Amino acid sequence: MVKPIATYAFEGINAGGKSTVIKEISSYFLDRGYSTNVNKIGGLGDSLRMNRLKKILDYRERLKRENQLTHKQEQDFIKDRIFRLAIRKQINDYQKREFENKTISLLDRTPLMSWAYSSSVDPSNHYLNEILEEGLNLSERLGIDTLFLLEIDAISVYSRIICRSLEGNKSIEEEVEDLTDLIPATEEIKKKVARKSLESLTSGVHFHRKKFRIWDFMSYEEIERQGRTYLEAAKMMNERTGTKVVRINARESLNQVLANIKEHTL
Repeated sequence: MVKPIATYAFEGINAGGKSTVIKEISSYFLDRGYSTNVNKIGGLGDSLRMNRLKKILDYRERLKRENQLTHKQEQDFIKDRIFRLAIRKQINDYQKREFENKTISLLDRTPLMSWAYSSSVDPSNHYLNEILEEGLNLSERLGIDTLFLLEIDAISVYSRIICRSLEGNKSIEEEVEDLTDLIPATEEIKKKVARKSLESLTSGVHFHRKKFRIWDFMSYEEIERQGRTYLEAAKMMNERTGTKVVRINARESLNQVLANIKEHTL
């Protein structure tokens, strides 16, 4: 089987710009005569099976917020069972693929997403070691050469989610207010998010619309912790697999982010 000549993974908190970066980097390699293969590894994709998992997760997330989960559903959340099922399926499918010559593999997330998320939600979760070990073992199977960790602050995360969620059925100010109300944070944080969102929306920057899920509106504290846990996960991947880790400031302009990434690729 022909293997990719390089495998690059992109990881970090939601709204850090991974999808946009991968699209642009893929075009960059294609222009230079390489083939690219883009694969979703962590999170949920858009296949029929993944869409069923999304519906289950949406439903259970609402039950969780209303304290109506059954014991089994609660255990599934603690173990991050649905995301881990998705990751195992994605990796099995990925390893069955045939690659063309001169192919560069671009991975949207890594198997360590489950641990980074779970440990940020509940650092005392007694399944964390199990989730971490599985994530590291699965990461080894992928043969990742470089992991690009896109880092971003919580205010920017919320702002980007809001800017990409507008439906156009109300005034911008009204939609921003409605979406800001979904954020589990203090009024002071919500005001900062609303202000940054309105500034971004009137700056001339184009935002591609995306449907975000209820679990994307995490608490401010969870997002802050998740930034730290992703960095910790990246360091552990480096120690276990030798994968090179490159930290990218995702708050910078897209052109600067891409330039920083290109410095560490073929």
